[in-house]
Amino acid sequence: MTELFSSNDPPIDPVELATLEAIVRDGDGYLSVLQQRISATRETLEGLLEEQALHVKRVADAKALLNPVRGLPQDILIEIFAACIPSRIEIAVSNEFDCLDTKNAPWVLSQVCASWRSTALATAKLWSCIGLSM
Repeated sequence: MTELFSSNDPPIDPVELATLEAIVRDGDGYLSVLQQRISATRETLEGLLEEQALHVKRVADAKALLNPVRGLPQDILIEIFAACIPSRIEIAVSNEFDCLDTKNAPWVLSQVCASWRSTALATAKLWSCIGLSM
């Protein structure tokens, strides 16, 4: 049969013809079965992906609740916040710090959660130095 693929001649041999017809007949049926199996497998995969997404979120939420930073004492949190603010010398040397830019500390720190907002707003040293870009 390989020579038939290299020409446009139709199959003449009755055995070849019968073999090709059987391949087409059986092949169409088998392709239909495969398509059904593929559809069923896709549905199973979609269900598994949804289940995975739920569990990924559940684990991420649990990790967030167990995160050690949630238990930091307020005095440690204040020191960490203070370390995020440039020193007066850094502000004087660099014209890049703009205290009104809400993408910088302490603004960003006060937008994390209610507890951090309360801590940041109550910590005067976070708001005591003004540096403006001109």
